[in-house]
Amino acid sequence: MVSEAHKGSLQFHQSLISTARDPIPLKELLGRLQALQEELATLDQDSVDLNSIENVKNELVNKKLLKHANAGVQAYACCAISDVLRVYAPDAPFTAAELSLIFKTFLTQIAQLAHQENPYFQQQSYLLRRLAEVRSIILITDLPDAPQLIESTFETFYAAATTDFPARLEPLAADILAEVIAETDQITHSVLKTILNKFLTSAPDSTALTSSKSNIRSPAFTFSLHICEQNVDRLSRQVVQFFSEILADAVPDGASDKDRTAALESLRKIHTLTVQVWKFVPELLTAVIGLIDDELNADDPRLRTMATETIGQMVAASGSTQKSNFSIAHKLTWQLWLKKTLDVSSQVRCKWLESVPNIVHASCTSEMATELSNGVTKCLLDTDDRVRLTACKCLSSISFDVFTATIGSTNIMNTLLLLIRESHSEVRDQSLRILGNYYNQYYISISKNDAIDYGMHAERESTELSEIIVNEIPNHVLSLIYINDKSINAAVDVCLFEKFIPFETNTTKRVQRIIQLVSVLNEKSQKAFFAITRRQQQVAGVVSKLIEVADNRKSKLEARDEDDKENNPEQQGKQLEKVINWICASFPEGLDTYSCLERLALLHNRRFFNLITVCISPESDYSSIRNSMKEFLNKLSNPKNIKLDYEKSMISATDMVTNLKLLLYRASPLIYNISNVNELITYAKSGNGPYYKTATTILQDVSSAVPEVLKSSIDSLVQLVNDEDGKDNTEIMRMVYHFLKRYPDMYPNELNSDLLERRAREGSPLEARYAVKILSKSSTKELSGAAISNYLLPLDSKSEHLATHISSIATLFKTDPMAVETSASDITTTIIQEILLKNDVESSEDTWIEDAEAHPSLNAKILALGLFVNRVRSTSEQDEEKLNEVGVPVFKLLYALVNNGGDIISTKGDNKPLPENYSQRLRLAAGFGLLKLAKIPSLESFFNERTSCLAYLVQDSSLEVRSRFVKKLQANITHEAISEKFLPFVFYAANEPNTILKNSTSSWVKSLLKREQSKNSILVERSLVRLIHLISHETKFVERLENEPSSAYEFAVNYVIYYLQCVERMENASLLYYLASRVKQYRDSTLSPELYEEEPRQSRVTALYCVAELCQLAIKEVCDYKNYSMQTWPGKLHLPSDIYGPMGSSEEAHKVVSKIYISDNIQLGLRSSIRAKFGGLKRRIDPPVSRTKTKKVKKARSSKPKTNRNVPLRTSKRSSKKVTYVEVGSDDSDGSSSESEDVDDSDFD
Repeated sequence: MVSEAHKGSLQFHQSLISTARDPIPLKELLGRLQALQEELATLDQDSVDLNSIENVKNELVNKKLLKHANAGVQAYACCAISDVLRVYAPDAPFTAAELSLIFKTFLTQIAQLAHQENPYFQQQSYLLRRLAEVRSIILITDLPDAPQLIESTFETFYAAATTDFPARLEPLAADILAEVIAETDQITHSVLKTILNKFLTSAPDSTALTSSKSNIRSPAFTFSLHICEQNVDRLSRQVVQFFSEILADAVPDGASDKDRTAALESLRKIHTLTVQVWKFVPELLTAVIGLIDDELNADDPRLRTMATETIGQMVAASGSTQKSNFSIAHKLTWQLWLKKTLDVSSQVRCKWLESVPNIVHASCTSEMATELSNGVTKCLLDTDDRVRLTACKCLSSISFDVFTATIGSTNIMNTLLLLIRESHSEVRDQSLRILGNYYNQYYISISKNDAIDYGMHAERESTELSEIIVNEIPNHVLSLIYINDKSINAAVDVCLFEKFIPFETNTTKRVQRIIQLVSVLNEKSQKAFFAITRRQQQVAGVVSKLIEVADNRKSKLEARDEDDKENNPEQQGKQLEKVINWICASFPEGLDTYSCLERLALLHNRRFFNLITVCISPESDYSSIRNSMKEFLNKLSNPKNIKLDYEKSMISATDMVTNLKLLLYRASPLIYNISNVNELITYAKSGNGPYYKTATTILQDVSSAVPEVLKSSIDSLVQLVNDEDGKDNTEIMRMVYHFLKRYPDMYPNELNSDLLERRAREGSPLEARYAVKILSKSSTKELSGAAISNYLLPLDSKSEHLATHISSIATLFKTDPMAVETSASDITTTIIQEILLKNDVESSEDTWIEDAEAHPSLNAKILALGLFVNRVRSTSEQDEEKLNEVGVPVFKLLYALVNNGGDIISTKGDNKPLPENYSQRLRLAAGFGLLKLAKIPSLESFFNERTSCLAYLVQDSSLEVRSRFVKKLQANITHEAISEKFLPFVFYAANEPNTILKNSTSSWVKSLLKREQSKNSILVERSLVRLIHLISHETKFVERLENEPSSAYEFAVNYVIYYLQCVERMENASLLYYLASRVKQYRDSTLSPELYEEEPRQSRVTALYCVAELCQLAIKEVCDYKNYSMQTWPGKLHLPSDIYGPMGSSEEAHKVVSKIYISDNIQLGLRSSIRAKFGGLKRRIDPPVSRTKTKKVKKARSSKPKTNRNVPLRTSKRSSKKVTYVEVGSDDSDGSSSESEDVDDSDFD
């Protein structure tokens, strides 16, 4: 405390008022005022001698200063007065008249803030800050001329806001205006209109103003928004009174139609304002909603329509801003609005439907989505076709991903499937387009590996929706062919070629779509599909005839041969008419098909005919068909290209394109073309994917429809395989094997079995592998397998073809395990003792060895590991006892090789040390073997805590080992071939010395993250808890944790920082922090439970919580560095049960969560380290992590005695303490948030 004797006194004693006797030059006056203002700014409010300020206080309020001609004098005087008000707070040491003059002068200065180039901008900014901090502005509400001053205040601030008001001062100005509204007894209509009008003029698009990515500023809108948010109770009464007066008089009784229309237009403006206010301050309209309720029940359908539209916009806005859930805050109104689907007026029902897309796109709740879905379903079945059509248009304007995540339901889908048989053509066509679009979007998402978001739908509902999209849509659409309606058939054709099998330049994707489509068709729909494809040749023949007749007619017209009665122009004209009529017979009415085809023939455009010929030719590849069709339709769309010289064109380009496009869809081999058929054969031969049978079915249809395309090339391949010219036939043999794998019945008798058996004995290891595989497809595979095994066994470790023999045996374990399983024990003994545990090669080189350069002994070792892996794979589907018998020693061997750097050979006896480059290949082969076995679900139990040794390969001393293993690991994860538990190993690249490899790994992680986020998957984020577990089991970390904790954390933080550099983003920072904190709610299930009973706990027990806390610290630091606003993650996740287990008791859980494992000193050091790794933080450093919550401190009233003067006194809200404001874009804003209770229960495993 400051004693009375040591209270601060004002040291400024110079005069400020110029007199005739003692004039003060302007420069001197400015200097004095500046000095006074600077000294006043330093005075402490609680330790100042107010008597020392008395003289300057009286001089400052002198009109000679406040109305001085020089702007600088006024500016400094105002700043000084603002500090006088501060030190006197909560008292005001001026008379009412003086205060009125003071605030008028203040407003004059504030008006200049819009001109940032003025020389006293700094002083004006200071004045504004002081008014906001001390809240002196509210003194105007007690002055006699308060209404005028308040209006002037708002006019001044809003006028300044329309020009170039400084962004950093907006919060201060907004607070000042909010305080005025809070303290005034009555708000004038003028002020209220000023506030509300900005919601219309400054906020036409809420998303543009409120989006964090927007660069649009509207200070006036910011003022209005802040004022309303801070004075909801006071303003809500004013607003409802204001609105009710307008709404009550909007449509007077007995008014003429003209007056009612004008009144309704005025009412529409009020509704627009209502929506805009609701978007930002919904609490302000609590009472106004009741007025709109009345309109929903009004007799006038126009009022009900307007009210329905308004409520729909408000619901959509509430979803976008997340400030208020309309369906909860105004449940009765929401329920009343939902009933508008049953309104007697179809116009109201249609208006209700038009509101639905905006609502569902604004992230409505699951309950709302269900109610909206029910309403849309009712409207789809409405008796009025206009409502049904509007319902279809409503669905067509909702994106597929939003539809599935919100209102998508089996009821809507089944109703749409019914509507494609609707008699009303517009409704039917619209329904068909919707279903086709859903099907197309579904497969686009699948092709991009995007997960389909089914929102809060139950698993059963989601599965049923998927089945309807994948199975029911194509079956129902193709079955429409049996209706045999021209319009329906045309719509089905368009849906098939534009949605089911759209144009796609990538052959693989295109053929996959064909296979996926056919695979789900039932017998009836499949027949319809094959009928469409078979129709192509028939229509193509007719189109060729059309071109031929057109050519003949043209040539006869030019020759004018009247004697040729069969081929004269008139006869050719009849033939043309006959051909066109045949085509028109299958086209819908109203398309004017005849005129379009006749015009095509009469144009006789050779380029047109050439393009059509390419399109319909069975010898054309897909690209040629697509490019020709595109060029032809583009040319048709130009009216100049379809105009005849001697006739005024009465045919539109649109009609020409519509008819000719449909004709080309039917005549062109868009499905059965050379490109697709070749890809189908490749697809069938590859042996990948679940659609082999479907590919075969399609190829069988192709063989009967277009037999020439399927002339097999197997004979030429067989000749290459039988060629004994010494060439490496591995690739050819692979092609033959892949073909035979899919078509074993087509095994060619010309294949030389003796030659294949000889290659299995004496060829290269790869030739031997494919020779055995090909023989396994023959009718005598058992004999061939026995012959090969009888020759190779017992295995001779001295044979010059040892590697080939091992390769053949390894393949037999996959193709014909019975041929070698009886000798498996002897094979294993020989390989272990004679191959893996022996070495007779001496070398000191550590250069990487490629396959082609590998020594036979190294090849044998690598292939031996493959043999063991294949044996485990061959037994993966057998009983657990057999699987353990075979698997346990193999996994033990593979783990040993990785742990021992690839060398398990004892140097005792005659054995030579295994060369380092041999060790490199062996440990990499062991790692590859483990990844291959990881693809088999039944082997999941073999991947336990020992699997952590794979981290050694990511950090191997050999760049080749590191890069090859990481790439293999990434490939398996990308294709989801292995469990996500292997993903954390990628982040061990944190210490990667090779910049290229490290950057590529980082890029891969970021790409994976983006891909997973696009699927709404948190796979990459989930890997954090496994990474924490891995780090906590690092020997270096555990050993250092007890004796050198700082060193331990520095070791661990490298991995954590690398992970965050690759993964942390603003949108997932909260999730990552949640996951890290969640670890402290579990035990390490890989540790013995007895360890948790010991006190004090060992470092290997607490290591998990230490790493988790380190992650929390790092995440917060990164958020601070990148200015991320970290909100509380709203979900709840369970950690993987294979490494995390439940706490022993609630007391243990509370103890672990509340304990801080990283001391404050170490935290500070880690923060510095983290900042250094991120290039230095720009913002302040928060204090060490604390689990205690800060309590809100109530402001105490000032205990200073009040001055006995007849002046306005404010003690209600005026602060006697300094208020800290964070300016926009400053470095003092805190992005952290406290943790709230979990609300979602989803499974992490």
